[in-house]
Amino acid sequence: MDREDIWTLIENEHRRQEAKWGEQNHPNYHWLAILAKEVGEVSKALLENDGYLPKLVQVAAVAVAWIEAIYCQLQKPVTTKEDEYGPETSGKRH
Repeated sequence: MDREDIWTLIENEHRRQEAKWGEQNHPNYHWLAILAKEVGEVSKALLENDGYLPKLVQVAAVAVAWIEAIYCQLQKPVTTKEDEYGPETSGKRH
């Protein structure tokens, strides 16, 4: 499986989540809770030796949805390297 296939898996999961939950526009602390829950499911699956790869795809899809929500709220697309990290980082990595 190559990177393009992985991105396809993430996109498909993202669409599945949107179909199930609709458009999501949460505050950041809510997104963090959702993402932490999904990461917890990966941990549980690893401990139980129970198919963690699909859970990782869910984590990635939630992260993508969170990023989309931030830029949707700002109504500002990512256009430059400086914009990549959003308003909370002032263009700097931490």
